[in-house]
Amino acid sequence: MNGGTTISLSELAARLDAKLRGDGALPVRGVNTIDDAGADEICFLTSKKHQKRLAQSKAAAVLTELEATDCPIAQLVVPDVNKALIAALRLFAPELSTLEGVHPTAAVEEDAVLGADVSVGAGAYIGHSVRVGDGTVIGSNCSIGEGTKIGNRCRIDSNVVI
Repeated sequence: MNGGTTISLSELAARLDAKLRGDGALPVRGVNTIDDAGADEICFLTSKKHQKRLAQSKAAAVLTELEATDCPIAQLVVPDVNKALIAALRLFAPELSTLEGVHPTAAVEEDAVLGADVSVGAGAYIGHSVRVGDGTVIGSNCSIGEGTKIGNRCRIDSNVVI
């Protein structure tokens, strides 16, 4: 996930309250999987069984709970990988522009229930008996099928069908 923000690995470590082991000057602009990460992305390790795959990873660094002396890439050591991963994803995620309420070209069925502060983008369709939680953003051209329940503060980018 590359959203346009680029920071140094040492700055990322500071923002995640992580112990950095490796080159802090490396530029980082996203998060990806061990197998798909590029040289300007970090990956994450949530299970020790995947640690061997780091040898083939092109990632700038790995977000991990267990510091390893034989790790071939830089490490961001944190007490909770999942918590740090969410923080990193929020840092690099592009802002989804929103509008207030429902765009005039969106279609919302009469029995659909939209929570407070919901944004529905241009050309979106919200089906019968759909429930959308507070603060959710539904991007342009999305189609939310009959009876779907979407929680609070969700973000559904453009062209998604649920």
